[in-house]
Amino acid sequence: SSLDLGNIQNKVIGYNEKIFEVASELGNQTPEKLVEIWCVDSWTDAKYEILSYYSHQEEKAETEFYSYSDSLSVHKEVNLTRVTNGQSVYLKSQYFDLKVDKNNLGSKSGTFLGDLNIYNSKDKGHKVLECRLGGYLDARIWPVPVVNYDHMSQLEWDPVQSLFYFISGTANLYAPNSQEYSIYRYSPLNQQRENLTPGSANTYGVSSFQLSKDKSSLFFMGKQGADVAIQLYTQSLVTPGAPLRLNSYLPNVSQSASRDITISPDGNTIFYMDGFQENAGDSEPWLRSVNMSTGAITQISHDLPLSGDYQVNKYDVLFSIGKVVYVAGNYAQELWLANIDGSNRRKIDLSSELGSKYILLPTSALKWKIFNERYLVLSLYNNNSVEPSSLLLVVDLVSEKPVFSKVIAGAAYTYSISGLSALGIVVQYPSAYRAYLNVKNLSLVNQAELMNYFSQSSDAAEKQAALEFASNFSDGLCDSQETLIKTITLNTGKQLVVNKKSDGQVSLYLKSISNLEGCKKLGVVDVAPEILSRILSSPLLVFDDQSVIPVFNAKSSADEKNILLKLDRKLFLIPTDNRPIIEIYSGISNNSIFYEIGFIGNSKVFFRGSLIDSSIQLFVWDIPYHN
Repeated sequence: SSLDLGNIQNKVIGYNEKIFEVASELGNQTPEKLVEIWCVDSWTDAKYEILSYYSHQEEKAETEFYSYSDSLSVHKEVNLTRVTNGQSVYLKSQYFDLKVDKNNLGSKSGTFLGDLNIYNSKDKGHKVLECRLGGYLDARIWPVPVVNYDHMSQLEWDPVQSLFYFISGTANLYAPNSQEYSIYRYSPLNQQRENLTPGSANTYGVSSFQLSKDKSSLFFMGKQGADVAIQLYTQSLVTPGAPLRLNSYLPNVSQSASRDITISPDGNTIFYMDGFQENAGDSEPWLRSVNMSTGAITQISHDLPLSGDYQVNKYDVLFSIGKVVYVAGNYAQELWLANIDGSNRRKIDLSSELGSKYILLPTSALKWKIFNERYLVLSLYNNNSVEPSSLLLVVDLVSEKPVFSKVIAGAAYTYSISGLSALGIVVQYPSAYRAYLNVKNLSLVNQAELMNYFSQSSDAAEKQAALEFASNFSDGLCDSQETLIKTITLNTGKQLVVNKKSDGQVSLYLKSISNLEGCKKLGVVDVAPEILSRILSSPLLVFDDQSVIPVFNAKSSADEKNILLKLDRKLFLIPTDNRPIIEIYSGISNNSIFYEIGFIGNSKVFFRGSLIDSSIQLFVWDIPYHN
């Protein structure tokens, strides 16, 4: 511990002004119990100390009293009354009551005063303690409301109306004895939560949803009432009423609709997949669309064999060119195109490009990316034990022909580069390296060649994007003695520069993209050397798209006073006005993971992730300004 306070700090992992957890002999595994409240009567010569634990899974509180007045005595209380709100935490049993209020600050930064009343012992009476708060009651970001305690499988944030939409529940969609998933709308400003799909009760719930562009309607895949199969529903968010089913009714579970929903720009056509044609067996979906004005359903994909697990596995709708591209088949897949109304279905012949070594598969081996609403980019992996390789294949969906193919040694992943008509390529193994696909001239190039090409572009925005991308590789940026790890473009248009200062420290700077010299140092954060080494060697360092969870992510508040940084399994709040950087959370297990992060106005931060167990939850915190 960096605190060295009190007599029982050996029972607490003390992160300075951060979260306190019960010390574990299990290494980096998550402890079963988390310390939520730690109080002492004196930080220098404690006569009384209190540890209070809370289990959110069991919803039980447990408290240990340590008295050192004559000799050490320990008194334990279980099944206490525990009440928390936005202002205070209150514990009560037959032995004592304790209230900690966030307005009553303690003598040290990050501490609060606690009012303790003991009823039945030689220590009977009232005492004022100094308390640090941990677990879900962090000392600086306090309190930490957990919006839901159940597994959260999807989250959408509406910054205009300051509303969250999310799926929450403990069910497996196909488990008959589980609690259901439902879609909730939650306001973090007034802390109101509304179940938008109450009909999900006892039906195993909702698997996915999308909001209409104007946020007036909700489209979701799930079960309502007596449904056996997953259906496509829409729910008005303006007019009260029950959800309306859009697909032809599916009476058998084998006909269940898949998770994928695509909404046309005008909101009048919904694309989806279900197995309406099935009579029994596994769910083998075909691609269809429904017209919201007429209710008419159109089959988009061609007729597939009704036996042998033939199905549509993936699709994209290209509204600008009026086409739908999809892959379908059993094991080996075929690439198909259809007009957006389902007419003129035709197969794209890739046999000469695939040869005998590469196969379109319905699994993750098929890495699919639509680029510029025109090109389909495929990365197909051949897991040969001697010479593993990937085929990078580009299909022009306007000319409907393959226009580029290249075999790359190793397992290749593609990612988008913001503002450039180019794709980055990361090869993970057998040796790690990077390359780039210039989509404008369909060439495979290195970084210098890519930057040289786009720096001469007549498009000012493209030239600026090239400058921004090049800054990711400028060693010595902001400090010639430091090694650049990553630049992150913020939503305000500025960049957060992350440099390696030493084996255990990272420096953070803020700069404008166009001014390479104008760096403002925000501070230094500690990162364990082994974590820093892993970050620097990770090929995922370069990823910024939503198909993977990036090692780095950062968002700025609209007033630019604070930056929220995700660095591996750590979260930092970085003030830009010389206040100290606050480490919001440091994951102690490999299960700790963060997805979306962001700001609610300028006063709150949020993130979706898993902290103390594998359950994914939404956390909303007030930004602290007291020292």
